Amino acid sequence: MPDLAQFSADAYLNEMGISTNHCFRGTVLTAFATENRANRAPTNAVINGCPDDGVPGTDDNLAAETNNCSGGLTELQEDVGNFTFFMAHLAPPAPVAIQAGTSQDRGRTLFNSAALQCSQCHRTDADVFVSTSAGGVPSGIVFAPYSDFLLHDMGTAGDGIGNAGDSVAVTHRMRTAPLWGVRFRNKLMHDGGTTDRQVAIQRHAGGSGGQGTAAANAFNALSSQQKNDLVNFLYTL
Repeated sequence: MPDLAQFSADAYLNEMGISTNHCFRGTVLTAFATENRANRAPTNAVINGCPDDGVPGTDDNLAAETNNCSGGLTELQEDVGNFTFFMAHLAPPAPVAIQAGTSQDRGRTLFNSAALQCSQCHRTDADVFVSTSAGGVPSGIVFAPYSDFLLHDMGTAGDGIGNAGDSVAVTHRMRTAPLWGVRFRNKLMHDGGTTDRQVAIQRHAGGSGGQGTAAANAFNALSSQQKNDLVNFLYTL
């Protein structure tokens, strides 16, 4: 999904079965006005029209549709607009301050080291993660999600889930999970299969084809103190 607005409308349709209508940059978007047969067979109802333009940016009266999406208007059905606004204004979890020379500080150095490779996927680049003004959020805010949001071949460490017809290799692909807020999580990995952070790191090994295997092997080669330092750093995120 290219933006939170379309993500919101998609979630309304495919997670909750609620069809909606919108104008996106002057185009009537009907994709979210069609019931998903997989969710609600055998219906495939289409709701005609698009939001009225009484108040640009929101649908202020769905019952008074004017089918007017002219002028490059982007207008969301009101509840989807509210949902989008809520998500856009969620604050990121604040990291714990790290004192120099502590176990957490040593763990941060390990995390960012080329040898351990953690930060190659769980990225924090200040030149990449900077907010724009989309959704009314102030621009220029630097944030550190600890993810590149890309798909990686995790080998047998992948969840094996895919669409019909996908190859086994495709089902091994996993999107890098953001680590911000990980100190609050009791269940780790895609299946919640462990509560132990060391085990979660070791599970990145996915056989010879897994892109996380080298990082897992590098972690296993650390001393007990170094492993503890790295885990203590994770408890600051």
